[in-house]
Amino acid sequence: MLYLALMTLIFFTSSLEREVDRTVDEYLSQLDLDSTRYVVVVANRELQGAAVLHWVEAGKDLAVFFFDRELFLQLSKQERRVLIAHEVGHLAPRCQWGGSRIFRELCADRISSQLVPGEDVAAMLAKSILMFPYYPAREEFMFRLAMLQEQRRISEEIEPTTDGSAEPPAQDAWTECA
Repeated sequence: MLYLALMTLIFFTSSLEREVDRTVDEYLSQLDLDSTRYVVVVANRELQGAAVLHWVEAGKDLAVFFFDRELFLQLSKQERRVLIAHEVGHLAPRCQWGGSRIFRELCADRISSQLVPGEDVAAMLAKSILMFPYYPAREEFMFRLAMLQEQRRISEEIEPTTDGSAEPPAQDAWTECA
């Protein structure tokens, strides 16, 4: 019985890591970042959430994605895809240049909305507010959710000009201020 339980755990662990690896590949390709070399680490309680480290060495983009296994086990497959999309979003060139940490988080949220439905990103942020009730994280997630909802509202209000083209996206204005 113990052997069966252990084999089930090993299979689930490797299938979870394969799922993450395939999803990272898919999203890097969609963002034309498929030349990025990366490693995925799904570990127990190394951190509470997810993170990505990115650097350039000899002209090559390198990245290490860290995901908390305990957190992943609490999320549905679609919620995991949202979390992975957010972390991959940090590698987008427009999210790389300077700015504060909150700017980089907002930028990654915006990029993740291009990889998965925006409603799913908003739902994951709302779930994060409940999952991380301590003050600093809760406040940040609430701010990010409000910004995402505002971006969606503005993008829905864009109307065609007289020549038939759309006005430039007003929601990009915040990226120029950071």
